Amino acid sequence: MNERRPGVRDLWAQLRIKITLPYALLAIFIAFATAYLVTNLLANLLQDRFHAALIDAGHKATDTVVQIEREQLAVWRTIAYTEGFAEAVAAGDGDGAALLALPLLANANLDALEILDSQGRPLNAQHHVPGGHALDYATGPGADYRQWQSVTRILTEQVDDIGDAALAFFGVLPESHSPQESIENAVAAALEILQYLETLNRERELRGDIPIRLGIGINTGPVVAGLLGSESRFEYTVLGDAVNVAQRLSDLNKQYQDYDLFISEESCALLSADVRVTLTNLGDIQVKGRQHPVTVYALTQEQAR
Repeated sequence: MNERRPGVRDLWAQLRIKITLPYALLAIFIAFATAYLVTNLLANLLQDRFHAALIDAGHKATDTVVQIEREQLAVWRTIAYTEGFAEAVAAGDGDGAALLALPLLANANLDALEILDSQGRPLNAQHHVPGGHALDYATGPGADYRQWQSVTRILTEQVDDIGDAALAFFGVLPESHSPQESIENAVAAALEILQYLETLNRERELRGDIPIRLGIGINTGPVVAGLLGSESRFEYTVLGDAVNVAQRLSDLNKQYQDYDLFISEESCALLSADVRVTLTNLGDIQVKGRQHPVTVYALTQEQAR
């Protein structure tokens, strides 16, 4: 009996290993899988939160910049329309012009004021002394800005050739989206714009003002996206045939007075049945810059029944 017991113990040990090892391996696999899923879930959650925070920060930064620009422009206009200021500048009296502008400059807590004559030559420069009191500005001759493109455009009375159009693109920034999601977002944005315009026009009509009309074109296609521009204007934008077609579609409201929103057939095909709109086929339309006509639909908000 004593000689058999080691064999029995070995048998039980082998059985325990065979029984427990698969469960141990399964537990380890589940632990790794759970850790992987939790890590991915947290990573996606953090990425979504980061994108949301980035968008929110961008909106706040843009709003802040716009607000600062508006405040500064209001000060510049006040200075320009101050009695005697324009006459002093026209007479080349930089010191006199600066004396008139200084109280407004200090009251607005601005750092600097550069006064130029009609030829772009510097007349006077006022720069706030760091750490000084509100009216502590240092007077200097000023820099020569005649080589700056923005100044040159003003001096030569050049008109901005961009016009009153606006470009919005979907599916590129802040992150990529599918063509269907991008089109549906574009349609939702366009309908919201037109709804706001309708409310605005009702208010204008009550005041006796002429209603405002605008045309919106939506198209889908490959584009070149990136930072483009010059010294005077630098922005992230998109270029390509798809952009040109969208712009041509927006001009169709002059031809079709009953519609304001136009969408290409390629974009229309991407709309899901959940998008509650009414589509009117306007047929094949030859647009400027295209060799072949474009099949166009007029899009309106579906009326509630």
